[in-house]
Amino acid sequence: MSILIKKFTFDRNTFKSDTISSADEAAHTIELVRAGSYDDKTTSNKVQALASSMGLFIKNGKGVYDVSPLADNFLMLYAQNKEDAWRWLATRSLWLYSIPSGTQAEVNSEARKLNISFAFFRNIIRLLLHLEALEQEQRYLYYDEITEILNDDNNWSLSPDKWFQKILAGRGNALISPVNKPGFLGELDVTYGLPRDNWNALFNKNFAQTGLFEYVKSGAKTVGIALRSDLDDVLQRRVRFIVDHPAEWNPTQLWADHLKPKSNDLPLEISKSASAVPIITGNTNVQDLLKEINSALNAAGFTITEDFLRRYIASLFTKRFVILSGMTGSGKTKLAQLLAAWLDGPDFMVTDIFKKGSVLKADRANYNVSAANASVLNVEDTGSKVTALPIPLIYEWVHVIKNNNYDRSTSGETIRGKAQENSAYSSYIHGYTSQLKAAAFQVIETSLQDNERKRYAVVPVEATWSGMEDIFGYADALDSNRYVGRESLQLILRASENYNSSDSTLPYFLILDEMNLSHVERYFAAILSAIESGEPIPLHNNLRDIDGVPGRLILPPNLFIIGTINVDETTYQFSPKVLDRANVIEFRVSSLQMKDFLEGKITPSFEGITGKGRGYAELFIKEANYTPDLPEDDRLLLAEDLMLFYDLLALNGAEFGFRTSKEISKFLGFYKRLDGNWLFASALDAQIVQKVLPKIHGSQRKVEPLLRGLAYLCFYKRMWREDGLSSSEVSKRKQDFVTQAKSAVDTKNKTFNEIISSAHDELGNRTYLPDDIYLPLSFEKIIRMLLRLNRDGFTSFAEA
Repeated sequence: MSILIKKFTFDRNTFKSDTISSADEAAHTIELVRAGSYDDKTTSNKVQALASSMGLFIKNGKGVYDVSPLADNFLMLYAQNKEDAWRWLATRSLWLYSIPSGTQAEVNSEARKLNISFAFFRNIIRLLLHLEALEQEQRYLYYDEITEILNDDNNWSLSPDKWFQKILAGRGNALISPVNKPGFLGELDVTYGLPRDNWNALFNKNFAQTGLFEYVKSGAKTVGIALRSDLDDVLQRRVRFIVDHPAEWNPTQLWADHLKPKSNDLPLEISKSASAVPIITGNTNVQDLLKEINSALNAAGFTITEDFLRRYIASLFTKRFVILSGMTGSGKTKLAQLLAAWLDGPDFMVTDIFKKGSVLKADRANYNVSAANASVLNVEDTGSKVTALPIPLIYEWVHVIKNNNYDRSTSGETIRGKAQENSAYSSYIHGYTSQLKAAAFQVIETSLQDNERKRYAVVPVEATWSGMEDIFGYADALDSNRYVGRESLQLILRASENYNSSDSTLPYFLILDEMNLSHVERYFAAILSAIESGEPIPLHNNLRDIDGVPGRLILPPNLFIIGTINVDETTYQFSPKVLDRANVIEFRVSSLQMKDFLEGKITPSFEGITGKGRGYAELFIKEANYTPDLPEDDRLLLAEDLMLFYDLLALNGAEFGFRTSKEISKFLGFYKRLDGNWLFASALDAQIVQKVLPKIHGSQRKVEPLLRGLAYLCFYKRMWREDGLSSSEVSKRKQDFVTQAKSAVDTKNKTFNEIISSAHDELGNRTYLPDDIYLPLSFEKIIRMLLRLNRDGFTSFAEA
């Protein structure tokens, strides 16, 4: 095992959470040193770190730090572009380092013993230039590859082209993929004995803040690095400079002298390239996506089982129309909102809120917007001093203001104190209190964050809805230039615009709350038809757009519609036409969940979740437009099981059609992709309870025999599928099963009566364990429907 790999360190304390924070911290520390105000221990440590790692300060004859000429160069660039000033300084510092010991800044003793002087940063860049000749995911240097190479001390002194040959040999003929690749922090550091934070910080923070790289992820973890594919001329020249100019350190030279500016130094020029580091998700394992959603929901205080979440996501992927059913207040709408908010993000609407030249109003001063993009907002005060505010930080303030019901009269210090509690940014950057408060209220008061530009909308259905105009609005009959729109229409138009004109297709969610307060077919018929046919929905008869609304609208493939339904005396029953076109997922509140809620353990909140899953948005769309294939063995099992249900339903005139069969098969494909250890019966169980049972309702005389037969099919396992049976035994067992299923419909069947009656105790608690039953979700639901049938003489899937 390598000694060097264990001892390799780099000062990471000078690098803050993001490029802007690092730049501001350095500039602020320079001001303190100039003023001689760095007596406290914290500031002294910052000065020492910036001196030994960056060369911004140098000790004079009295042993006191002075500002170095390099600091003047940095400030000159900082005045032009904060982010790139730091990118330049970080690039220079990494270029100058050669296996240092981070605190003493000496070539570490292990390298000296091996007679190795090693320009790590330069050699990584040279290696990445070799990899640039490859395509797509092959061009990334994966962390496990470089770690495996450097785990042999003899490989540290090899040239980058030798490394490249080793990487190609390790890959062989296989196509490399980021899926399930290991990253740092808990993976490679454990396997190879790496210092826990050093390698992660070096690659994923220090390298990232040069602006020269992009990254690939597997799920939530970063697993590889490549040169950015969108480097502008300035950044390209920096790469070329590093490659052309070795910067090895002579150990006899003072380290401070090595860091001083030189005539042959990194050019002093500014890049205008966006500061955001590209993160590529690649072919991220969709199972990682499910885990991330589950973690985000838990972090938001919303707890559901992983299987329930898997059913919900698989349903959305199968068809972009899902119905959530259950009692009022059980969390249906909240689940839809939280997933949509997690996948949402502020970057889509930034330039709409902060237009160049516009004015942000503050308590004592106003600020002019000089520039804005997806990463940063630049504002100028009356003295033309530019302040760069990270966009995510502004949205941290937005969420704090909303969640605490603050208004303009709330002091900036109060908001700052609350915002800093769980912030991803340093306290120093929060010090731009006036600017941040002005920017946050600009977001809130324009209403763009909540209404006009978000990628989801919660639209309450009203009892008066009677036509498609309640969803889509209508053309004004008295003014041919006016269209009376609806929030739902605006969301659909934005989804269509994104799908047709953006390089990055993102998901949009229309959440129709309490869909059955009105007759669904009256206002939703056009959407139901369009979902199936793909044909456009007519909105008006004009050949031109009216108020930006086209005459005909095609529902875009990145639009997801989620309806919630409650059941009481004010609601309407769904027709088979609606139920046939959706997965219906039932919410039930367990006694444990209710206990946790009453004890204050369940407090769902959007704070800290909004936009955090933005990096998975494109994967979400990609998966929803994917058609999974079931292996042949699974398809045969599904066909056999579905025919059992079809034949029984057909006896009662309730059989399903081709659409249902096709969508059940598709669901099973997604369910399997979302669960690497899936069970066929679990996926089938979800589809029986979500696609078959919701359409069953009626009187005792009409539906009791059917429910009893279905209960039999759900209760008993398929004993003819046991291994080692002869074909004749398989045939006999299957025929016996079908015969018994038909006899189960008879209410005089004592054997099955006992199974039904003993399925729950007097308190309604299940007595059979799920492992005892072939399809436990479906069986349990049928038993509840039968109990209601015997009590009320009528039953339906939906429960009050």
